[in-house]
Amino acid sequence: MKDKKIAKEKTAKYKKPNNADAVKNKSGKGVKSKIIKFRIQRFDAAKDKKDDTPRYDTFELEVKEGTTLLDCLDMIKWKHDGSLTYRRNCKNSICGSCGMKVNKRTKLACETQVHKVTETFCSDEILIEPMGNMKPVKDLVVDMGNFWDALHAVKPWIIYDGSFPEKEFIMKKEEAKKLDAVASCIMCGVCYSDCNSLEVEKRFLGPAALARALRYADDSRDTRKKERLRALNKPSNHGIWDCTHCFACVQVCPMKVAPLEQILKIRKYAQQSGMIFNPGARHHKAFSDGVKHAGWINEVTLPMKSVGLNIVGFFQLAPVGMRMYFKGKMPDIWHKPIVGAEEIKKIYLELEKKEMSNKSDIKEPELFEHRNPNKE
Repeated sequence: MKDKKIAKEKTAKYKKPNNADAVKNKSGKGVKSKIIKFRIQRFDAAKDKKDDTPRYDTFELEVKEGTTLLDCLDMIKWKHDGSLTYRRNCKNSICGSCGMKVNKRTKLACETQVHKVTETFCSDEILIEPMGNMKPVKDLVVDMGNFWDALHAVKPWIIYDGSFPEKEFIMKKEEAKKLDAVASCIMCGVCYSDCNSLEVEKRFLGPAALARALRYADDSRDTRKKERLRALNKPSNHGIWDCTHCFACVQVCPMKVAPLEQILKIRKYAQQSGMIFNPGARHHKAFSDGVKHAGWINEVTLPMKSVGLNIVGFFQLAPVGMRMYFKGKMPDIWHKPIVGAEEIKKIYLELEKKEMSNKSDIKEPELFEHRNPNKE
């Protein structure tokens, strides 16, 4: 009986009005309204153990069309459970404070319309959880320490070795325009939350930090571009080559920064500057060469070319190769072209021709240098 009473207290319900499908607003027009359940994950680091099974509280609200998730959370906190904890500030999708998982996909609560979520998932119940890849502190609030550490690691400020001008540090309009996309980042952590690479490699800098790194590598006022590229290209720093191209960051970014596109730009910059003597860069080239030649990946040479002249690396690959052999998964040693391979090769050649003509992107002499690999 006591447990039932507690459960009843934790489930806040509105009484369903007689006309639940349409409620008139001040103008007299009908506004859709319906009962929606919010299943919210609860946690308190001061009381709960991190290995405890997550617990959830359910709240039911009468929600009008156009109402945001943040509005609903405010209603729950103000009228039903004052202990519910989450971050919020501007309510205009500018500050990036209210990131949280909505049905397993991270969003900003202030720009997420509840009715649209229920229509997308064909359910009137919405699951609300804290952001991923970060430790929960209380309810929907997470510790973003690792996120900020990754951002700090890419040195997100202009480094200028010359004499600073007396007034403004002026850029040309076309130079500033190159920074528009990455400068729009509001540091909400949404992309970091849904990054699949961070699930397996906690030291990965993450999409937000790497996108911000490009912002300074592309800034015409910065004089440490080569050092930035070297640092981001170094495998031990867990930078550009730890990204797995899952596109999750592109899908969830509320400001359309497209972090993956910025990561690929840094990779191109590094390779164009001669920084190709690491497993990530070699893998990239081997993958591309195989598809260009035959229209599909050469699974025999790809691992060997990725490792390079590295005896330890070859020994590490040996067990995988043996398992593939005994399981009958070893690919054909002869890499035969597929039907239409010549058309694929033409596409490659056309793209390479276009890239060479696009000098504004990759031909800045102060950004790149061809270096001796022995000094890498």
